[in-house]
Formats: sequence, structure tokens, C-alpha cells
Amino acid sequence: MQYSVKYRPATFAQVVGQRVNCKILVNSILRDKVPSAILFSGIRGTGKTTLARLYARALNCENFRSAGDLCGTCPSCLEKSDTHVSIMERDAASCNGVDDVRELDGLLNQVVIHKYRVLILDECHMLSKQAQAALLKKVEEPPPRTVFILAST
Repeated sequence: MQYSVKYRPATFAQVVGQRVNCKILVNSILRDKVPSAILFSGIRGTGKTTLARLYARALNCENFRSAGDLCGTCPSCLEKSDTHVSIMERDAASCNGVDDVRELDGLLNQVVIHKYRVLILDECHMLSKQAQAALLKKVEEPPPRTVFILAST
């Protein structure tokens, strides 16, 4: 039997098999210990991109502290993932050149509308050496209220 719809959890409580990692991510927000960069690594299908997207949304959720999870009712939670103004997701497998990383510079220096601007870089191991060097410069000196989430196998 094949399912035509992909299922991704909408809250940390719905994530299966990553209880410890979810607890670490939730506690980092609740305790105001948000890192400027996070690396998710693991084999295919372990939920790296899913956790990255949940964490990005949780950082900007207005009611996260009181609910302890995504509320689903604030303006940030109601925005669609692919059009969220403060969350950018790039696939490094297809955008792996130094010019692609330099292009992010203009996007990262725009005004932050929500609490954090989050850049999710999926398949970051596919970046060229020059692109890795350009990205390292941005990760070492990130713009204010910017979080980099790197996902790699």
C-alpha cells in the first residue's frame, strides 16, 4: 500500500524516535541558550530536516514558552513553511557554489521580522570547498538574531 501524502510532525510531541533530541532543542529555547549554528547529521530518514524545520518554527513561535511546544495559533506558526519570511531553506545539493552562498549575504542582512532569522542548509556536505569557506565566514560572524541549521548525512 502506498501513501501519496508525506507525513511530517507539526509539533515536537508528534516526533517519533527523537525524544532526547527534541528535549534538547526545546530546552535550548526555554532557557534562552539558542546557539548560532546547529549541525544535524545521521543516515537518511532519521528526521534531520524535520527537526530543523520544527526548531526553526519554534524559535519564532510567540507562545512557545507558555505551551512548551509550537502553539499553532500565532502568526509565525500560521505561516506556511515554504513562504515563511524568517525561515530560509536551501538545498546545498543543487545550490553548492560559492556564488550561491554569497547570495545568502543579502538575504541574511535584511530586517528580521520575527524573533530569529533561520537558515536551514540541507545536504550541506555537498557544498564545494570554496562555498564551505564562504559559509564558515558567515557562521563565525553571524548577523544578529540569526541561526544556521546544517543538515548532513
